[in-house]
Formats: sequence, C-alpha cells, structure tokens
Amino acid sequence: MTTITESKKKIFKLFLFLFFLIYIVSLKEESIQNSVLPKYRVFLNILVILWICTFLIIDSFKVFKTLGKSKLEIKHWDAFFWLSWIFLSILFFTTLEFNNFNFLPIFNVFFAVVFAFFPLKIALSFFILTIIVEYLYFCVFPWQRDYINYVFFVSMITIFSIFGYILKKERKERSIYESKLIEIKEGAKTFFSNEEENLDYLKAEKRLEHLQSTYGYFEERILKILQQIKDLIDPFTVAFFKIKEDSKYYKIFEAISESDYLRYNDDIPLDEGVVGWIFKHQKSLNISSVKGGNRALNYYDQELPIASFLGVPVFWRNNIVGVLCVDSLQDNAFNPDCENIVKLAVLQIQETMENIQLLQQTQQQYKEFSALYEGSKKMMATITLEDNLNIFLEIINQITHNDISILAIKDDSSDDAFTIRAVRGVSNEVIGKVVDRESLLYWVIEHKQYLDLRHYNSKKKIKPLISESLKISELQRVIIYPLMYEDSILGAFILGYKNEGPDDYEKRVIEILGNQASISISNAFLFEKVKNMATTDGLTGVFNHRHFQEKFSEVLLRAERYNEKFSLVLLDIDFFKKVNDTYGHQVGDIVLKKVAQILKSTARKVDIVARYGGEEFAIICVNDDKNNAVKFAERLRMEIENTTILFEGGKLNVTASLGVASYPEDGKDKVSLVEMADRALYKAKHEGRNRVVLA
Repeated sequence: MTTITESKKKIFKLFLFLFFLIYIVSLKEESIQNSVLPKYRVFLNILVILWICTFLIIDSFKVFKTLGKSKLEIKHWDAFFWLSWIFLSILFFTTLEFNNFNFLPIFNVFFAVVFAFFPLKIALSFFILTIIVEYLYFCVFPWQRDYINYVFFVSMITIFSIFGYILKKERKERSIYESKLIEIKEGAKTFFSNEEENLDYLKAEKRLEHLQSTYGYFEERILKILQQIKDLIDPFTVAFFKIKEDSKYYKIFEAISESDYLRYNDDIPLDEGVVGWIFKHQKSLNISSVKGGNRALNYYDQELPIASFLGVPVFWRNNIVGVLCVDSLQDNAFNPDCENIVKLAVLQIQETMENIQLLQQTQQQYKEFSALYEGSKKMMATITLEDNLNIFLEIINQITHNDISILAIKDDSSDDAFTIRAVRGVSNEVIGKVVDRESLLYWVIEHKQYLDLRHYNSKKKIKPLISESLKISELQRVIIYPLMYEDSILGAFILGYKNEGPDDYEKRVIEILGNQASISISNAFLFEKVKNMATTDGLTGVFNHRHFQEKFSEVLLRAERYNEKFSLVLLDIDFFKKVNDTYGHQVGDIVLKKVAQILKSTARKVDIVARYGGEEFAIICVNDDKNNAVKFAERLRMEIENTTILFEGGKLNVTASLGVASYPEDGKDKVSLVEMADRALYKAKHEGRNRVVLA
C-alpha cells in the first residue's frame, strides 16, 4: 500500500514538473511576441512561482532531514524532484530576463554542483533538458536564430559539468581512501590485534603503516579465496562482508561481481537484508527463490533480478565477524555441493586470519623489542643527568606527540623535595621550580603510582598540577608517571595533551621507557655524585678550592681574550672560631652550610661560588665591574646578617667581612687579584668586621 502511494506521489510530481516546464517555455514564446505580458500572465506567473517555491521548501526539508540522519543517503527520486524545483526556478528567472546574458552563468554553477554531488543519470537528464530548452530559446522561437550564443552557452555548461564530474571523482577517490584508513584503524581490530612495532615504529603513524601492510596482505588472501569460488560455481556475485566495530553496520570487504551496483563504500544497517539476518541469527542461509528484491539484497543499490542466494557466517574466536555469500540470476543455483564449497572457503578465511594473527604478533614483538632497545641504548649512551632527562622527553614526544612534558627529580638538598629539571612545550623558566606538596605531581611521587586524568580542564581546580603559581595551558588529558628504581622514588614526569592523547598500547610503551629511564637516571645520578665529589666541597655543596682554581683560570683566560671584566669577592665569617668553641663543631658546620646556601641563592647562575678554605668563601662575579661587584657583596653581607640560623637547642646570627678586587684594575693575574682581595678582606676585619671593603 505504501509503495502504491509513493508511486502516485512520484507521478503527480512528475506531471507538475512537466506542466510547469511547458508553461515556462510558452512564457518565453509569448514574451518574444509581446513586449508587455498580459495581466492574466502576471497572475499565473506569481501562482506558478509560488507552487514551485512551495514544493522546493517541502522537498528541501525532506532532503536535509534525510542527510541529518547518520549513514542515510538521498534517494534518487527525492534528489531528482528537489533539483527539478531548483531548475525550474532558475529557468523561470532566466526566461523573464533572457535578454540579459549576465544571468545565464547561473546554469554553469547549477551544473557544476549537480555533476559534483548528484548521481550521473540525474545530472545528464537535466543537462539534456537544458540543451533542448535553450535550443528553443536561442534558435527556434521567432527572429532568434542565435546559433553563436547558443553554442557558447552549451560549451560553458559542458565545461562546468565536466569540472563538477572531475570534482566528484576526486571526492569519491578520497572517500574510498579515507574509508580504507578507517577500516585499517578500526575494522582490522575485528580480525587481528592492533599491536605492532624501532623507535620510529612505536609512533602511531608507523603502527598504522605496518597495520596497513598486514591488512593489505589479508585483503589479497580474501580476494584469492573469492576468485576460487567464482571459478568453481560461477555465481553472479561472490562477496565477503565484515561487521563494523560499532556492531550496527556491515560493509563489503571484498567482492567479485558482474554488476556495477554493489555498495562498496556504504555502511549497511545490520538489521536489514538477508546478510543482516545471517549476522543476527549466526546461521547459514540458502534461498532458492529470492523474494523482496532490493530490500532483501540491499548490498546492491539497484533492483536486480537475483533469483538465488547463499550466505555462510564467518566466526573468529567465537564471535561472528563476517559473512561469505554468493548469488545468482538462476533459480535453485546452489546445491549442497556449492554450499560445501562456500563452507570450505569460510574455513580458509578463518585459517588466513589465524596466520595473519601469528605473523602480526611475531612482527610486533620484534619491532617492539627493537624500538625499546634503540630507545634504551640512546638514553644509556648519555652520561650527564640533564642530557638523559632531555633525551627521554624527546623520545616520549616522538612516540605520543604530547603538547607539554615536565620532569621533576629529587633534590639533593632534601630527601622529600623535588624540582623541575627538564621540560618540553613550556617555558624554560619553569626549570628549578620546587614541586608543591599539594600538587598532583607530588601525589604521584608520594603514592608511587601513575595518574591518567581525562578532561583535565574541568578537574584542575581540585589540585594544581605542579604549584598554584605555575599556570599550564589548556589541556584535555594529563598523564603523570612516577620514576622508580629498586623501590626508591627518583621523581616523576607529566605528559599533557590538548587532544585525546595516547592509546593503551602507547601508554604501555611509555611505562616501559619510563622504567628504562629510571635506570639511566639512576646511573646519571651516580655519575654526578662521583663528579661532584671531585669538584664540590662535601660539607657546603659549593665548588672546592681545586675546582675553583680551574674555573678561575678559565675566566681569566676568557677576560684576556675578549677584553672582558670580572671581579673577585673573598668572604670570611666573623668570629667563626668563637662559634665552634661556644656551640661545638656541629653547629659550626650548620653555619657553614647556611652561609653557602645564601651565597648560592644570591649569586647569579654564571657566577662561581667556592669554599676557599676553613670559614672563607670566594665568589667570581663573571663579567661584572667593581661597582656591580660591590653592590652584590653588600647585598650578600646584609643577607647573612639578617639570617637567623636555627639548630637543635638554640639559634644564632653571624656576620661576614668581604673584600673585593676587579680585573684588570687591581691585577691581571690570579696571584695579584687574590692578594688584592685578601688585603681588602683583612682591612674589613681590622676596621671592625661586618663590612665590604674595596681593594
């Protein structure tokens, strides 16, 4: 009943289209013969254009409603009638304004769009219709015979139609390519695992490339199996359908057919047609006389006289993953022998999936081992801690393309303090910042387990990432991993993403590389410790006297070569012997540590701070003249004077005397500079201590 009603609607619309077309053509003839249209014509024109606009609005609503529903396409008749009302509107307008040739290019745009986005049959029908109508307009009606303009008009709409058709072919090819990529990324998971991968091989795009290669081999094997069936039982179509990841649609994976109407790129609803029935009931189906036509065999987009159908489900690990089917134009085409052939082909497909699974696992294990080995070797090849940390973040970035990465390491000065030592994607000013105890990063360090926060933007008000003062750009996902070595926490690293971030496989690789990084970081710690023992004072943590002399020589050599200035500050803690005698040597050590701490925090990074001997310290102010050095020394003196040193059982304040000498005014070699600074220091002590004296 519904089909009959639809047919009547089509006939009625087709009749109206032809009626309006004839009316508009007659309007052209009358407009040539009479310069002014009669009143009844004006009224009819208004009525006709209202009808056309009404149908255009109704069909537009229907078309866009269909397009709005996922996976649905416009039916050919709906597309034809929708374009009919647009065509009649353009024709009506150009007929009234025919002498104005500026409006005729509207047809060029119309045909470019029609050939680009609509079926070729519909586009050609409007193309032929336009050529006929415009022939009447240009060449047949009285005193026209304008063949030159007619040929020009036909040439232009032909060029634009070809352009639209080429655009359609490119869109179709791109759609096929994109569809194939989606199949590779998602559909292949139905048949075999999505785990593969040397360092580049761990990248998502390289995994996809490898999967594409494996998937291509699978397609080739399926095609050979289908060809065998074609040769043995000669069906009209032999096709292998696979169910999609969403379990709502199925799609043609490979097919060999004598028909051009197979829906290769369409997602077909799982609850429709005979193939859908097999997916649903997981049973074979042999139909000797097909009924239902296009609705039953909905893997065609045209009505075909298919008489017989045979379909067999394909199972993989107890789940249905596909259907292998054949059809024929003859009744009772598939006997039990044919059914056995198809079932044997299904076994071949299952065996192919098993073989590919084993092949892929072997390749994946080899590539993963190679990649992790290369990454580990690269980290192990670096000795210094800073290089190690930066290389680790670089490797992680190559794999997951994170937007930011921040790595914090345990601070030597405290067992429970952690500082930022390496970053990517954020300002280097972050380096050296202490991790807040109330931050997410410290939580990971404290609990020794990782955090994976999705939709971080909506959660970051709970706890800061590193500290309240440090603002991080908008991130959708944040993953924080601890760095562990033999149950000891070395630090942690943050990976931030503005998109969805890594998948489970990439997370596993990051975790493995994190474990490897922990070993190399531990080794780098050990190297730095040995190196520091040779260059730093064990008590205060500043450079020792021997290393200071080496640095002094380097600075002096550079100053001589590039005509630069620098200053030497010698500092002596006042009455230090009295501190030792009164409070003991342990408190004396605390005082030395605290003063060294003040020196390091007050001096610039380029300056050289060293313990010169006993309670005496030396600072080389690189590229600073005497005036700047005096200001620095005075600031240092005040900082020491105003600092209260706490120790078990009490507290105390100390002062310091400082002497300043500068290159080249006070000396041009190490001996003379040290001698001049020492004299200034001696004078400061002699004049009452707690002061700065220039050489």
